[in-house]
Amino acid sequence: MKKSLILLLIPLIAFSGCIGGIPGVPTGAKGGDISVSFSVDSTEIPAGNPLGLSISIENNALNPMRNVKVKITEPEGWTKVMEPTLIGDIEREGMWEGVWIYSAPSNVQVDTPYKFYAKLTFAMNTSRGVSVTLVSYDYYKRTKERSRVSTATPDTGGPIGIEFGQLGQMSYMYSGHETRIPIKVIITNRGAGKAYIGDEPTSTNLNKVMFYASGKNLNCPYDGKEIYLMKDGSVATVMCYIQIPPEEFTDIKSFSVSVRVEYNYVYDLISPTITVLSAPGGGVALEECTGTPTFSCSDFSGDVNGDGEIDILDITACLGTGCCNSTGYPNNECVPLPCNSYETRSQCETCGCSWG
Repeated sequence: MKKSLILLLIPLIAFSGCIGGIPGVPTGAKGGDISVSFSVDSTEIPAGNPLGLSISIENNALNPMRNVKVKITEPEGWTKVMEPTLIGDIEREGMWEGVWIYSAPSNVQVDTPYKFYAKLTFAMNTSRGVSVTLVSYDYYKRTKERSRVSTATPDTGGPIGIEFGQLGQMSYMYSGHETRIPIKVIITNRGAGKAYIGDEPTSTNLNKVMFYASGKNLNCPYDGKEIYLMKDGSVATVMCYIQIPPEEFTDIKSFSVSVRVEYNYVYDLISPTITVLSAPGGGVALEECTGTPTFSCSDFSGDVNGDGEIDILDITACLGTGCCNSTGYPNNECVPLPCNSYETRSQCETCGCSWG
């Protein structure tokens, strides 16, 4: 009964956020308003048993995550039984959770440790605007007011952050002269992954973002170009310049500028260690349940909301058969359990499988 019990409980992750009665073991990363977790339903299972893996993604940033992809690399000898339907985008304040089920090797002769590896990639952008106030030296002498930079827009979140350095104390406009004042833009990787440009993260495009700047009187030599994040992909400093021609001289001048970085991002996740316990008889299973189940679970699914989408009509009845299971969010249907879920001849044959 142990195999079928585990499979019946795994779909509850998507509905309630916890694993009903089975302690989850999370491992993952959180940074810049993007939360990612990678968990398994057990760290110790018998040979040939199913294992549930769960990945959850929460986007609390002000911008959406685009083209979200998850790839899991399983250890040798494991068989994928079920995988979720991935969504392309996660909007602001949105989340997604998916469950994978893998079957452990059945011919393990000694207790053997394994790890799963997951790669999460997505596209995003971060933008920031500031208000710049420049004063003439004459105005400063009269009022003691200095030139300054003040944040005009909130941090949009995401793993890449943008900050502006303050203007130097000698940043003044002078009558009859062109004003050229440097302004520092600091780009920071505050997430636990790496930024990159292009389709896939490689050694040639890793730790890079695209940089864009706009605003009257702002000159950024790197506008529309790649920026390399130094210190192992953690930070970059971009120098821009505020240029005021002599004919625009005034005692005090205020205007807005903005910068934006566009990038792809990758999280590399590693599961906790899963120990597969050796099967009796040196890992050689004498009898097992095989084949394609003939038990019908279709009576428990239907168009509940009248929107053309198939959902479970009664999840209690679905799970209560002992032969059916929920596919989980977002395609929540009642489907037959795989034949290798059953440990006894009675269970196996009741659910339309072959024992031998």
